[in-house]
Amino acid sequence: MRGTTLVPDGPFAAPSVECAEQFRDGHYFGCIALAQAVLEAVVRHVWKIKLKKEPNQEGGFAKNLEALHKNKFISDEWKAKLDEMWADRHSVYHLRPSEESDRQKIEETARNTLQLLTDLDREFFGFSVRGGMVVPEHPEYWSIKEGERGEEQVIQKRQPSMAISVMTRRHS
Repeated sequence: MRGTTLVPDGPFAAPSVECAEQFRDGHYFGCIALAQAVLEAVVRHVWKIKLKKEPNQEGGFAKNLEALHKNKFISDEWKAKLDEMWADRHSVYHLRPSEESDRQKIEETARNTLQLLTDLDREFFGFSVRGGMVVPEHPEYWSIKEGERGEEQVIQKRQPSMAISVMTRRHS
């Protein structure tokens, strides 16, 4: 078993918790689909903040990711991981859970996609605890309301006692 600690009102925390719960409960297709959607939303959110885009401006995942990479907001390593996830995003939906080899592939994909989401969450929404308070490492990303700019907003520090832990199963 392995735990993931999230701040309940942190950016994208609610759907991220739901991804972990889907995995824990063996709902691997749900975990994969939701984790991919959240990854896409995180990239769009960072794209809007870093490139000062308006809330109604459109941009697809690949274009947003490319723009972030070109402007050095996403590393080569992250771009490669996210490109791979995006290219393979439909590859498991034809698999049959009734077949052992397919079931293992579905579970592995769910685990890997959830791990990618967890790692990306730490990269952009990581925090430390100082003086009993949760302090975002990148406060500019913690504003998720349409039209807000995180840099200009005072971040409310959250009590660490508000953090929750979601346990995910590790299968052998």
